[in-house]
Amino acid sequence: MTTMCIVIDTNTLHLVFDESTEDHKHFRPVFEWIVNGKGKMVWGGSKYYSEVSKARKYLGILKQLRDSRKVAFACDEEVDRREREIVEANKDPDFDDAHIVALVCISKCKVVCSEDSRSYQHLKNKTWYPKGIKPPKIYNKKSSKKAEEIINDKNISEICQPCVKLNKEIAKKIKM
Repeated sequence: MTTMCIVIDTNTLHLVFDESTEDHKHFRPVFEWIVNGKGKMVWGGSKYYSEVSKARKYLGILKQLRDSRKVAFACDEEVDRREREIVEANKDPDFDDAHIVALVCISKCKVVCSEDSRSYQHLKNKTWYPKGIKPPKIYNKKSSKKAEEIINDKNISEICQPCVKLNKEIAKKIKM
């Protein structure tokens, strides 16, 4: 069985995990794919953990996902090193997501969930990625129309192996 993984930018945690948000309907496929399907979140790097730790409302859900092996971990030191390289090379003051690009580089994750349109040009910039690693697909409100194309098994990343599908009891606990 194969699986796919996704980096969820902290600016979309509420859209993915909070059913009461107005735009949750657009991000529900991400939620369903992680909780009821083959998907996993990818975590890694000091800045990513720092941002996630500030999302207090979602820490319980994120802990359950981690404990249920629905999270894949990239090497923090490698992500931090790559982030520093990207920051040094990019002088655009509007670019504050080098940690997301670095996480994609190290994990080889193929999908990023983000509503930060300022970061898209940087996420798609091929010069940030080593040979053999393509820029990720971006899942956002606009691209949610193509959810089946973005969230599927052809976007597999090795870091997310082996696949873990939650049993129904655990999946029910994760829902808000």
